Amino acid sequence: MNDGWVGEFSYVRGLVNMVEKYISPDFIMCEVGSYRGVSSEVFAIFCKKLFCVDIWDGVRNRGDNHPLSPEEEFDVMIANYENIVKIKERSSEASKMFENESLDAVYIDGDHSEKSVIEDMTCWVVKVKPGGFVMGHDWRIISEWISHWIDKDLVEVFSDDSWIFRKN
Repeated sequence: MNDGWVGEFSYVRGLVNMVEKYISPDFIMCEVGSYRGVSSEVFAIFCKKLFCVDIWDGVRNRGDNHPLSPEEEFDVMIANYENIVKIKERSSEASKMFENESLDAVYIDGDHSEKSVIEDMTCWVVKVKPGGFVMGHDWRIISEWISHWIDKDLVEVFSDDSWIFRKN
């Protein structure tokens, strides 16, 4: 797994800690915003089935010197995991493929604009079973935008800025 190690720092250490603590081997979950598949691989190791939703539009970050596009890198990673289903679709459209309360967990890490985060939460929180988990990334950026869905006192935030709460 290529987790972006820089010296002693791992970009996914917090995510791994969260997944080890909360995700069960029988979980069926969805990741919204899979990009290169680094976090997808973490989820795939720990859950039964993982749906990965992204538009993979070919746009790269500035200064990105990877030889492969994000989608190509994702496709290389996914070849190692039979439990990953790739869904190349906009988040709101992909959410229509799932029944309400059919997922054990969802991880929101797509477009980080306020409008898109709110749309992702609106579309995906209803897809999680009661008692399941709503998770995501970049808590410091999005926490104010999702206050409608959460009790901030019940959210656990990890070292990589991943966050999780249990759906009532």
